[in-house]
Amino acid sequence: PGKGSTFSIFLPVTREPVPEASKSVEEELPPGDGTILVVEDQQDVREVNEEMLQAHGFSTISAENGLEAVELFRQSPQSVDLVLMDLTMPKMGGWEAYLAMKDIDPKIRVIFNSGHATDEKIIEKIRHSGRDLILKPFNRMTLLRTIHRVLSEEPVAG
Repeated sequence: PGKGSTFSIFLPVTREPVPEASKSVEEELPPGDGTILVVEDQQDVREVNEEMLQAHGFSTISAENGLEAVELFRQSPQSVDLVLMDLTMPKMGGWEAYLAMKDIDPKIRVIFNSGHATDEKIIEKIRHSGRDLILKPFNRMTLLRTIHRVLSEEPVAG
């Protein structure tokens, strides 16, 4: 106490032009178009995901568990372009909810996400189904690029 340190940092001066900043996600990707059903049991994570998607131009609807998601999907499957679904949730997990939604619309587009995808059987089922899995925490660029790629692909039943 009563003593301290002083640090001086010297940076070199340059006359070179400053390189152009890299493009943002919004500049690299076209604006979002369509409605995404965000299924996540953690409210703060669900809200952040929705805010990221809405800021990019997507419309969102949300559910806090698989049962609620299936019911929302059942009411209007044609209005949901993609489902962003957590794997581990109370009441009904993501894989079970996906299977129920697939019975409603076999060409459903879904991206699974998980912070602790340790169930190798479920991971193998996701891989075999051809669906995407992104691990939490994921960044905005990873999420948006994955969504744009999945939405640009022809929907496949399975």
